[in-house]
Amino acid sequence: MPAITFAAMSVSDTTRDAHDVYRAKYESLSGSERVDRAIEMSEDAKAIAIAGIRFRNPDMTEPDVHAEWLRLLYGDELSAQLSPDAC
Repeated sequence: MPAITFAAMSVSDTTRDAHDVYRAKYESLSGSERVDRAIEMSEDAKAIAIAGIRFRNPDMTEPDVHAEWLRLLYGDELSAQLSPDAC
């Protein structure tokens, strides 16, 4: 299996030493652990997006929050096709 190469990036709030520790930890993970981390980050990103929708629209119903999240994620055209009303 080929090694994973990290793209060169400039991060202003992380020291080189901290980045090296993070990278070493990531590289020590098994494939399934990496998948678990990716799933966790995806779930966290969804939760943050939904919290933002709720913050901006405090009176929005749960189905409308979900519909707005789909719209942000997939765009107007595709999210309209995913709507329960489209069936």
